[in-house]
Amino acid sequence: MTGQILQTPDTNSSRNHWADKADSWVNWADPVAAMAEKFNRPFLEEIGLQPGDQILDLASGAGEPALTAKEMVG
Repeated sequence: MTGQILQTPDTNSSRNHWADKADSWVNWADPVAAMAEKFNRPFLEEIGLQPGDQILDLASGAGEPALTAKEMVG
């Protein structure tokens, strides 16, 4: 980053960028979540996640593994 000047992002440009991606998100969110759940469930079972446990999701992307963990702990 040496020599680069950071600029404040243009809100409209950012909004338009992500709005252009919305259709892809709608089309791919469920298939990707289903695939990720197949990897995440064994991981969460291995760490011993049980009903009633408390979990903290720290920005895990599209919701996995948090969605599977929530289902497991109730």
